[in-house]
This record gives sequence, C-alpha cells and structure tokens, in this order.
Amino acid sequence: MILFTDGSVHAASGIGYGACLWVEDCSAPIDTVKSEVQLKQFRHTSSSRLELQALLWALGDWLENHAGEQAFIECYTDSQTIVALPQRRAKLEANNFCSNKGVLLSNADLYQQFYALMDNIAHKNIPCKLIKIAGHQAQKNKTPLDHLFTLVDKAARNAVRNIA
Repeated sequence: MILFTDGSVHAASGIGYGACLWVEDCSAPIDTVKSEVQLKQFRHTSSSRLELQALLWALGDWLENHAGEQAFIECYTDSQTIVALPQRRAKLEANNFCSNKGVLLSNADLYQQFYALMDNIAHKNIPCKLIKIAGHQAQKNKTPLDHLFTLVDKAARNAVRNIA
C-alpha cells in the first residue's frame, strides 16, 4: 500500500486540514483516484504539527480498518521532520522529549504517538517505510508519485482556503 499525506494550516486561526490518499499502484490514473483523497480538520495546530497529525490519523485509521491484513506500507510525505523521526528516537527518548535546556518539545506528544504507532505496526509485522518526496515541483519534472502527492497537497490547501 502506498500512502501520501500532507497538510495545510490557516495560520491566523490555527485550523488546518490533513489530507491522505491510499493507493495500491502508483501508476493508477489520477482521475480514478482523485475522489479517494480524504480530509480531516485539526484545530490548534501548526504546519509541523499538522504534518504529524495527518500521518498519525491516516496510519491509525488504516490499522483500525484493516486489522489482520498484511501489507507493505510506503508513506510519502514532504516533511523532513517525519522522515527523520526514526533516527532521532534514541536521543528524544533519552532526553524525555525535552530540549537540551530541559524544556519539553512542542510536539513531544505527537512524537510519542508516532513511536507508539510505529511500534504497533512493527509488532504486527507490517513493514512501513517513510519516504521524503519533494513538494511543489514544476509540472515537467513530476513523476507519477509526484502527481499523486499533488492531489493531497492541493486538497489540503483548497480546504484551508475555505476557512476564511
């Protein structure tokens, strides 16, 4: 299974939308999967926070609705923070999710949820790979994966435009 997630926030209100799209085949025609993009509203959020919230929502929802199913999950995101979290785990946990000055990190709760979810996925023997995808590329340079990612990017941004 291939997952694409993205988010967009209306900074003034702190309201954002996470978008996700699950596909089995990245060569699926855009017109056939466009209607499959899902949206969820999040409140009191920021852009970094929303990227994590969108991924946690999409993966958590999939696990709930596909209990017992085996799959290999590839998660595409434009968030470097998400892709780097597995490598940061030991240090974050050793520091109790606090900065070097001892201040709790602003997204500590989401980092903990992320690690718990990834542990749950691993416990179910479901391989899950996090892959960084470049956002906002020129049309001529886009791969089929980029075109699919653009669907979630646009869905989230369009939802936020309707807030104002």
